[in-house]
Parts: sequence; C-alpha cells; structure tokens
Amino acid sequence: MIIFILLTGACTVFFLFKCFYFRKMIKEKRKEWIQWGLGVDCCCFYSRPFTVANQYISINGFQEVVDKKSPICYSLVTVNWWGKRKVFGQGYIHGDYKDSKGFQIFMKNIPNGENYQIEVLNGFNMSFGQFQVK
Repeated sequence: MIIFILLTGACTVFFLFKCFYFRKMIKEKRKEWIQWGLGVDCCCFYSRPFTVANQYISINGFQEVVDKKSPICYSLVTVNWWGKRKVFGQGYIHGDYKDSKGFQIFMKNIPNGENYQIEVLNGFNMSFGQFQVK
C-alpha cells in the first residue's frame, strides 16, 4: 500500500512539473515571436511597447503577401497618449519571405528609452507574418 501511495505521489509531482515546464516554454516562445495579420479592413499593426538600450535594433522575420508587388513597411515608432506618432526608422520589405532565412532590418542611432513599438503597414492588401526584435 505504501508503494502505491509513493508511486501515485511521484506521478503527480512529475505531471505537475511537466505542465509548469511546458507552459513556461510556450510563454517564452510567444514572447520571442510577434505574429501579425493584415487585410483590407485593417492595414496596420502595432507591437507591444519595448525598450531600446544599445541605440540600435534588429528586426528579423518572415512574411507572406498575396499581392507580390506591394511592400510591407516596418517602422520603429513612439506613440503619445493622444495618438501622435514619431517615426525613428523604416524598412520596406517586398514580396514573400517564407524560407528559413527570412529578412532582417537594422536600425541605428535610436535614442535609448522606453515605449518604442514596431508599426507594420501593408497598403490594404492581404498579408501575414511574424517578427522578433533584438
């Protein structure tokens, strides 16, 4: 009977550890990649605010565009409380980047600070993708 109780307790501890560990891994992965999707009804996307510490950022990502001729604009912006935005840098990516390499945009000479966001604009065409800011 004692062996059964110990075995049940060990299985319970293992199950709880596994659940918490995988939940933490999923949260870490979601933080790393920011997914976006734009269309005719919604032509812009804003990421969550983040901090710039080294006066530069790198945007690495993948995208797929229905209209291959239209560029996707990635902008580094700050937005005031009333909605006025200030642009610190932009990069235009044309076409699909679905392979393992993806695209990279480097932005330099950015003042260190908080509340920066990435703005994604598509010109009212169907497109989707994901990116990460480093």
